[in-house]
Amino acid sequence: MGSAGPAGPSFTQWHSGRATIAAGSNSIAVPITAFTGSPDNYSVTATFSQAVNWGSDNSTVPVVVITGETVTGFTIEVVNDTGGTLKAPSGGVTVNWIAIPQN
Repeated sequence: MGSAGPAGPSFTQWHSGRATIAAGSNSIAVPITAFTGSPDNYSVTATFSQAVNWGSDNSTVPVVVITGETVTGFTIEVVNDTGGTLKAPSGGVTVNWIAIPQN
């Protein structure tokens, strides 16, 4: 094994959190603080924080979609695998997300 190289630049611009889509809804707006530099050029990744019984047949696959990205926020929506609206079941659905600026 060779010697370690120099330390790389620090990475400090990112936002993350949890958002809960209320029962009977299929989306939630998430506010963020604008990134410096190119504040409207960022990517969001989101995943369900737990397994959820959607109360539908086994062929329905819930899909997380990010829409409406602006400098100060975005919307997390849940649709089914054919693009149709999928409402959150009783108790709602929690989604973990992270937003990272792009160069």
